[in-house]
Amino acid sequence: KRTGIRLLMRHSAPHTSLHPRPSMEAQELLAAALGTHGEALATELRLLDEMPQVKLCPACVFDRSKPLGSTANKRGVICKLLCCGGQLVKKCNTSTGTNARPTLVEAARHLREAVSEEHGSEACTEKGRQAKEALTSRPAPPEHAFAAIMGAQIVSQRASAALKLAQERADITRRRTEAAVRESEAAAKELAFHDDG
Repeated sequence: KRTGIRLLMRHSAPHTSLHPRPSMEAQELLAAALGTHGEALATELRLLDEMPQVKLCPACVFDRSKPLGSTANKRGVICKLLCCGGQLVKKCNTSTGTNARPTLVEAARHLREAVSEEHGSEACTEKGRQAKEALTSRPAPPEHAFAAIMGAQIVSQRASAALKLAQERADITRRRTEAAVRESEAAAKELAFHDDG
């Protein structure tokens, strides 16, 4: 008699990481955030990424509110700590004063300050530097390259800004030309009127 073998499929536990979104969605969310906040957010994230204690990835910006952007404390910025392990996060809020973090720009700035305050010792800095050097010796896959995604988005923003500026200048030149033509025509009519008189 043959014994039947039942394969039990275990459902994995719900994903509880602070990086809940798939890679592609994380990339899109980062690109959208950079599109909204521009150079201000890019600068804060770049300064954060340059800290030896920190590693950023596309999922460094998160928003779990529905619809997106509707709930302050469900969006924020997160980083991986290379020095001590684990993660550090700062969420947006509706507070006022020095603790106010209405946008991702302030959340990123406060996260950078928290890293300095909590992990700014020489030991943490050196340990993080060594870990980051080890990581940079292994190139990251393109889909996870935070710097590449951020760089491409900023290049796109700057190109759009340059095009908009060129269009505005062209409009100003066109309006000035039209005004000069109108003035010339008016002067010609005035001269013709006096000649007829």
